[in-house]
Amino acid sequence: MTLLFFCVANPGRSQLAEGLARSLAADDVPTDTVDLVVDLCTDEVYPSFLGSASRLHWPTPDPAGHDEPRLQRFRDARDCIKTRLVSFLGEEGLLREAQS
Repeated sequence: MTLLFFCVANPGRSQLAEGLARSLAADDVPTDTVDLVVDLCTDEVYPSFLGSASRLHWPTPDPAGHDEPRLQRFRDARDCIKTRLVSFLGEEGLLREAQS
């Protein structure tokens, strides 16, 4: 399975998700071609170029907001994404052994 993490505003959510996926997924799970698109925006938005790839919508708070200290906002976004990734990768049998 190949993954693409996507966000229109992209203040770091897709980069956080890809880094977490690379650290949590088994070594043979690539993240550079597209079988599954994970939309991290709070609103569900998909570009038309994604064709027939499967899609998941994981609304994630925008860490660029102004309601909390910046570091805490990014930690909250990271934790939200990590929780979903661990669950998803576990269900798909793709979670690294040390993480399960």
